[in-house]
Amino acid sequence: MRGMKAKLEAKAAGFDSHRFVKRLKNAGMPEVQAEVLADERGLLLENLASKDDIAALRADSKASEARTADRFEALEARTAERFDASEARTADRFDASDARTADKIEASNALMSAKIEASEARLNGKFSVLHWMGATILGILIVAVVIPSVAGLLGG
Repeated sequence: MRGMKAKLEAKAAGFDSHRFVKRLKNAGMPEVQAEVLADERGLLLENLASKDDIAALRADSKASEARTADRFEALEARTAERFDASEARTADRFDASDARTADKIEASNALMSAKIEASEARLNGKFSVLHWMGATILGILIVAVVIPSVAGLLGG
């Protein structure tokens, strides 16, 4: 950029405004208008961009674009790392929750099994009593009803 400005200043310094005004007057332009054009020419040259200026701007633009792309890639990498870390923490929390749930289910199953076994034991005890009572009643029936009936049939 500085090189271009120096070239334009050199061109402006080498500009013969008197010759410029004289040529415009000879071409039929009023002198006042020719003088205004001569004065403004320097300002116009300062605002013009050369091919080198445009090439420098393109290079700066490409460099800026590359820096921006690098920044976005770095941002994307950091975001992916954060996401992966968050996903790992979430998976760990789910695993821990699953383990706690499995432990609670196992404890609940053990408690239910113990209650069922206790109920079975009580029922087995009651069935044993009923079995004993049934055998006792059967024995009493045999003694009270069957033996006298058989003895009566035998003659006795």
